[in-house]
Amino acid sequence: MVVSISINGGDNYTNVGEILNPECEYYCEFSFIYTFPDWLYQDEVKVQITAEDWAGNSASDESDDSFIVNGDIAPPVVNLIYPVDLEE
Repeated sequence: MVVSISINGGDNYTNVGEILNPECEYYCEFSFIYTFPDWLYQDEVKVQITAEDWAGNSASDESDDSFIVNGDIAPPVVNLIYPVDLEE
């Protein structure tokens, strides 16, 4: 099975990982963890899974709707609201 991510609403997909040779016959259940880069902000993200059986038949499915990935590119900011005299 191949896991792919699109950041443009499904127009193009990039493979981000795969599960090789799953040992199951009829029904398989898997988890896949992918960490988006911190700098990424996109509001049209979709996931696509493509599976292939031992005979070479393949099928794929993608997210029904897009979702948002909101990366954290800005460093934290501290604002001093009240002046403090540290010499007292």
